[in-house]
This record gives sequence, structure tokens and C-alpha cells, in this order.
Amino acid sequence: MHNLAGVDEAGYGPTLGPLTVGLSWLQAPVGADLWQALAGTVARAPKRGSAALAVCDSKLLHKSGRPPVPLELTALAFVRLAFGRRPKTLRGLLKLLGATPPPRALPWYRGRLRVPQWSPLEALEEATAALLRGWRNQRLARLHLALRIVRADAFNAGVQHWGNKAQLHLWGVLELMQRVPRPFDVTVDRLGGRKHYAAALAEAFARLVQVEQESPDCSSYRLGPDDGVRFEVKADSRHFLVALSSILAKYVRELHMASLNRYFLARVPGLRPTAGYPQDARRFLAEIAGRVSEQECTSLVRGR
Repeated sequence: MHNLAGVDEAGYGPTLGPLTVGLSWLQAPVGADLWQALAGTVARAPKRGSAALAVCDSKLLHKSGRPPVPLELTALAFVRLAFGRRPKTLRGLLKLLGATPPPRALPWYRGRLRVPQWSPLEALEEATAALLRGWRNQRLARLHLALRIVRADAFNAGVQHWGNKAQLHLWGVLELMQRVPRPFDVTVDRLGGRKHYAAALAEAFARLVQVEQESPDCSSYRLGPDDGVRFEVKADSRHFLVALSSILAKYVRELHMASLNRYFLARVPGLRPTAGYPQDARRFLAEIAGRVSEQECTSLVRGR
């Protein structure tokens, strides 16, 4: 038995809001198909009218401008499965996931944001109960979830330290992976166009690394006889745990954006909310000009 793990991020490209990286793992045979094991309880894609929770690329679960109800249902149901309880606030959720809570010095994250934020509690409880039954019936091992969050101030400091955001992201992923007990088999959604990871893996894990392949679609490595790591294109559509990590990361980012939008919409009449991506972020920042000090901007806006 290995610790099978998946890693994926949300928010690598935006100007506003955090970069979040999700991690999911459990003990299971290498190659175990959790979609098949949980068939009827969990689906590989959202389907209208289906009660099954969708575990897939988070971009399929949430379209900008719509309440992220399917995303929230899946994320919180699996959080309840992993930790045995459901958090009531964003801060409570971050505490469970081992992620750094928002600094209270940042006013747009200071409020008490409740969860669930968009979903009816009854629907969440029904989905969670079905997931718990399905997981127990299959006698699956305990699920573990973790999250790394990089808000704008830490993002800017990290880019300055590492030289660029690609290196910041890579070392954040490697740091998160170190939480997985050995022996492990870890799959990561490919980090942009990067194909070569051996040197970074060797430094992060202080082990000799054997390159298995470094192709346009997948870079895979052995860290000794028992541990494997792969960086795979579209891994969130091929690997259950990567998809679940994608959903977790996206959900926590959406909660941060909801908090940020709530703060500024209360202060600027007629302001439209933003998802934080560059073009709309410029519009948003122009409309809140004068409401944010120069010092606050360094904790709100990411440099490139």
C-alpha cells in the first residue's frame, strides 16, 4: 500500500486574490480508481439533476459570474469526510486544512465569512451523508486534505525571493508534497510549460532522483525504490485526487474573493465584483482608487 496523493492549484494567473494549492491523499494500491469505487456517489463530471457529487477539473464545476454551489458542495462534503466535522467559517476551514489564516491587518479579509456561503445547508447535509455512506461501504482508508495559500503580500515577497512566480509556485508545491508520508505516489497537475523537475525534487527531498520520462505530456521520477512523482498535463481530468485538490483550492480562493468583494462593494456604490483576473482587476482597481492606501495596495495587488 502506498500513500496516493494529488496536487493542483487555483489562482496562478490573477492580479487579485490568493494563489491556493490543494493536496489530497490516502492509503490505497497504486492505480486505484476512486471514481469507480464510488460510482453512484461521485461522478467524473457535473450532470444536471444528478445527486452525485462531481469530482473533476474545478473549471468544469464553476463558471465565473455564477454562485459556485457545485464546487462548494463537493469541497465541504470531502472536508467533512476527512476531518469528521464541518467548519462554520473561512478561518475554521483554513485551520482544519493547515493553511495560514488571513492577517487581521487586511481589512478585506477581516470579516467572519460563514461556510457554506452559497449552498443550502440541507443540500450539503444530504450530499455529505451519501458520500460518507459510499466511502464506508467501500472500506476506503482515511482521506487527508491540506492547503497552501499565498496571498498578495506573501506572493510579492516570494517572487522577490525566488526571482519569478514560476519558482515561487514550484517550491510551494514541493513544500506541500512533503506532508505526504512515505512510501508515496504523487501526481501533480503540470506547472505551466515546465518539463524538468529532477533537480528541484532532489534538493527538496535530499534524495537521488531517477528520471523516468520528461515528455510534452508527463514528467515522471523515482525517489528511491518506493516513491514516485509525476507532473502530468490535464492531471485533474485523469486522477481523482488531483481533481479533488483542484476543487479544494478553487473553493478556498472563491471564499477569499467573496470576502474581498463584500468589503469593497460595501464602500463603493455601484461597484461590480471581480474574479481578480488581470483585465477586470484593472477595472476594479480603477473604480476603488482613493479607497486603498499605497501601503494597502502592496497587500492587495500582486506584482508579476
